[in-house]
Amino acid sequence: MRCCAALIAVCVLACSTSVRAAAQCGPGVEGQIADVRSSWVKNWNEKQLDNVVRLYATHAALLPADGSRASGQDEIRASLGKEIGSKVVAHSVGIVCSGGLAYDSGTYEQDSDGKHVEGNYLVVLVGANGNWLIMQHASTAKP
Repeated sequence: MRCCAALIAVCVLACSTSVRAAAQCGPGVEGQIADVRSSWVKNWNEKQLDNVVRLYATHAALLPADGSRASGQDEIRASLGKEIGSKVVAHSVGIVCSGGLAYDSGTYEQDSDGKHVEGNYLVVLVGANGNWLIMQHASTAKP
C-alpha cells in the first residue's frame, strides 16, 4: 500500500511539473504572441488580407465558426476574403507555451453589416528563431 501511495505521489508531482513547465513561456515569447494577435487584428481591420494571410504557416488550417475548414494559405485567403469588411476586437485570456508551440485563447467580437457576433478563439502557433506563425486557428460563435 505504501508503494502504491508513493507511486501516486510521484505521478502527481510529475504531472504537475510538466503542466507548470508547459505554462511558462520563454523571455519575450508572450509579447511576441501578443504582437502576432495585434498584427492580425490591425491588418484585418485595415482590410490588408495579404498581411493577415502572411501570419499563417504555409500548411496552416483555419476552422471558422461556420464549421468549414480551410487548409493552406490559398484556402485561408479565400475563406477570410469573404469576411474582410468586418471589424474585429480580440481579448486574450491566456497564452501557454510548450517547446516550439504556443497557444493563445480568448474571446472576440466581430461587427459586419450591422450584425454583432461574439465568440471564442484558439490559435496554435509554431515558432522558430523568434518568428511565430499561426498553424491552427479555430473560432466559435456564441448563439
